Amino acid sequence: MGELARHLGLRVPELVLVDFDPSVAAGEPHQEVQDLLRASTGLNLGMDYLPGAADFAPGAPDPDPVESARILWLDAFTANVDRTVHSSNLMTWPTSGHHEPRLWLIDHGASLVFHHRWESAADAVGKAYDFRFHALGSPDLDLAAADAELAPRVTPRLLRRVVGAVPDTWLADEPGFGTPDEVREAYVNHLAARAQVSAQWLPKEMP
Repeated sequence: MGELARHLGLRVPELVLVDFDPSVAAGEPHQEVQDLLRASTGLNLGMDYLPGAADFAPGAPDPDPVESARILWLDAFTANVDRTVHSSNLMTWPTSGHHEPRLWLIDHGASLVFHHRWESAADAVGKAYDFRFHALGSPDLDLAAADAELAPRVTPRLLRRVVGAVPDTWLADEPGFGTPDEVREAYVNHLAARAQVSAQWLPKEMP
């Protein structure tokens, strides 16, 4: 999802592939974190560090409403359930030419939930998104404008470019698929279909 966000003009830290050494867990005092570190052995996706960045706290200060609507649209499109008032997964960090910190998107592990059950993924194509607890939720956002701008840009060509960057290793042995390319095409077909029916999952008004 991070690369899709970047292609749609949103800010995401640079992504890198990291070969993680599980010996790092030996110095971790908390068992739960140790387990996570050991489970991360091998190839992982990492994000560039943003020095001096701060967590975004909903309500202070109000971010750009146009950008907020775009982020909200992306989260609705990808069914991201983890950008809430309790855990925004947004950072604020200055960018060149701007005095005020700008929003950066991080941690998209809770999006694209349909891929946990491919056999029922088709049922989720038009599934409505629950905006009630979104970190950027506001009745003043123009979601229709964001939809008109972004939905036409989510084409099969763009989606194939994004999923083409996913390593074969992460797509191999997926139940119900013969090859990594078959998995990639399933993502393309699902997301392209969802972009076409945005009227079904994007409300006309925020709650």
